[in-house]
Amino acid sequence: MVAAPSACIQAEADTIFASGSGTSSDPYRISNTDELLAFRDSVNAGTNYAGEQIALTADLNISGTEWIPIGFSTRSGSGVTGTSTPFAGTFNGNNHTIIGLTITTAGSSSINTNRTLGLFGAVMGGTVQNLLLTDVNLNAPTSELAGGAVGLLGSGGTVSGVQVSGSVQALCGCGGIVGRMTAEGTITSCVNAASVTATGGTGNCGGIVGAAYYSPEGSLMTITDCVNRGTVRGLNDAGGIAGLCCAFVSGCTNEGAVIGSGYATGGIAGEMKNRGCIIHCTNSAAVKNESDASPYGTGGIVGWVRYDGAAPAYALSAPIDIADNLNTGTVSAMTGVGVGGIAGTLYSAGTVTGNENRAASLDGKQFIGGIVGNLQDQGASSLPAAVPEGAHVVNNVSTTPLSSMSGSLADRYAYNNDASLFTVQGNGPAWVAQRSSTGGTPYASLAYAMAGAADGDTITLVADSAETGMLAAQADIDTTIDLNGCDIAFTPNSGISATGDTVTITGTGDVYTRNADGMITTTPVPFITEPGADGTEGRILLEGGTYPTDVAAYVAPGYQEHTLEAPNALGNRYEVVAASTPNQPGSSSGSGSTTNPSQPMRPVKRPLPLRQPGASAPAATQTRAPQVASGVSMPPLSDNTSTFALALALLGSAGTITAAAAVVLRKRREHAA
Repeated sequence: MVAAPSACIQAEADTIFASGSGTSSDPYRISNTDELLAFRDSVNAGTNYAGEQIALTADLNISGTEWIPIGFSTRSGSGVTGTSTPFAGTFNGNNHTIIGLTITTAGSSSINTNRTLGLFGAVMGGTVQNLLLTDVNLNAPTSELAGGAVGLLGSGGTVSGVQVSGSVQALCGCGGIVGRMTAEGTITSCVNAASVTATGGTGNCGGIVGAAYYSPEGSLMTITDCVNRGTVRGLNDAGGIAGLCCAFVSGCTNEGAVIGSGYATGGIAGEMKNRGCIIHCTNSAAVKNESDASPYGTGGIVGWVRYDGAAPAYALSAPIDIADNLNTGTVSAMTGVGVGGIAGTLYSAGTVTGNENRAASLDGKQFIGGIVGNLQDQGASSLPAAVPEGAHVVNNVSTTPLSSMSGSLADRYAYNNDASLFTVQGNGPAWVAQRSSTGGTPYASLAYAMAGAADGDTITLVADSAETGMLAAQADIDTTIDLNGCDIAFTPNSGISATGDTVTITGTGDVYTRNADGMITTTPVPFITEPGADGTEGRILLEGGTYPTDVAAYVAPGYQEHTLEAPNALGNRYEVVAASTPNQPGSSSGSGSTTNPSQPMRPVKRPLPLRQPGASAPAATQTRAPQVASGVSMPPLSDNTSTFALALALLGSAGTITAAAAVVLRKRREHAA
């Protein structure tokens, strides 16, 4: 419990508030507009209310007059000037509504670019929570720090459970909830329905926060479980959730159109800079760059990922992770360079994995990709020392066909400008498999899932695997492929290879081959067995499935091959079933014999609890695939555990670590496990 205020502060409070002593059990209470104004004036006179609680007890209407922010302050770097008066206490709106917040052109002529605008000007170390702001009219063409709720958030401050509607317009640095968040802070469970417009400057506009930036030692910023429904429009760094960002963004959703007219336009973030991540986020709105100057970076989730921030402002740098996100919105930049369903342009380093793009179309000038439009190296000298050169675009799904990508230099998944530095592999048009060792993690490539399997793993198909190349099990690693009512369609000259290991195929489904034209053929599916390092011969054991050729030599003990009188719809006529299974319609009781001409019924696919991108998963399903010594491997998400541990220790010692920050850190550790 917060200690009671001194007698002089209590005496002042008695003249401001309806009642209360400023503690968590007995907060200062604001019940009318006069008390809100008196509270505002006391903060602006120098009372920061650090450690004290203020509660709103009624809906208030403040329309009709120009609002002067609570904690009206001036930004300096990542903080405020010495003469500023930021709020540092806790303001709990108790889900009440403040109507008609107005800061307009007529009242902004004396406002310089660094004055903080919003219901609260600056909140440094304090909290604003559980508040609805409706009919907001914030129009300040000279301001670079404007947010519906808070102009500037820092020093470990928190904005939680705030909803805003109306409009927020400023020169730049503007957001529906917060204008700028610097170095340390948390924005969680907020909803913006206001339109957000940056009219010029550097841009930096977002549905939730315009800019979340600076990363000095010991700092941490998180943006979690927020929703934007308002249209976002600006110059550079325009994003549905954040414009410029080096925060850890998790569980956020954008439903509002994002329109940029410069570089870095994205459905969740315009630009990720030097540090941070975007995980479990969803964009369903159109992302459009209207610039005619060939701007870089337009993406369904993030426009541009790069590392050009200088220390000490960005003392903490690390590879940026874009993981497990979902984009369904169209992405377009008719003169833009680097247009992607997930990321527009990625410079030099980072990991893009587990994402899904379902955009109907991707349009740009050049470098177009279903996942990443432009993988571009800027050289090791351009990276901070903590960021190794090289990026991985692995295990993602894109359903956007090449025919729906306009612009030169397009790729189904990622346009790779330097294959020696950038890994693009394991991507596909659908999630097709799961592994028992990694729970609900989906895999876009059966070969990719198999290459990273652990000894004893079962790989279960969750959809038909088309255009499957060679499935090479790791040497001396025993694996099982459960068809689960799905099919494997091999490309010519492909099949399954076992080197000193055992590969078992079980379940119902068809295993067949497509020729170079994509037509189903009766070409035998090749099985290859070779000795491993210790001389043990590999084995392929069949406990289920149908095949185009005689596979009796591979049938597992206790199973037998049935021969169909006529090929089924996929050209297969050899079926493997348990030896104790009675005669089936269309199959015989012994290998190589035939009976009735009818075909076996098409198997029914069994649904599995496949985790979808863009949605948080239980901890048990978020483990990552281990790296393997050879073949295809999945790099883990960037390992910044020591940095996070330091941040937790520092924030914890200051008493400002939030539940939201802990959730993001937990999710990242689960991903890196």
